[in-house]
Amino acid sequence: MTKVEKAEIRNTELKVWCEHCSIRISPNEEQVVVRGKTYHVRCHLKLHTPAKPKS
Repeated sequence: MTKVEKAEIRNTELKVWCEHCSIRISPNEEQVVVRGKTYHVRCHLKLHTPAKPKS
């Protein structure tokens, strides 16, 4: 008899990186996709926060 190798099941989940901070977004973390670019929620909020005027 010959040994039968078990089929290996790989995680096919894609790894996604934030366009703003370049840190990987974990699968259980909320993300925002705008115009095909993926962001952390906090990074997306930073993009749309108006700059504070200098005093």
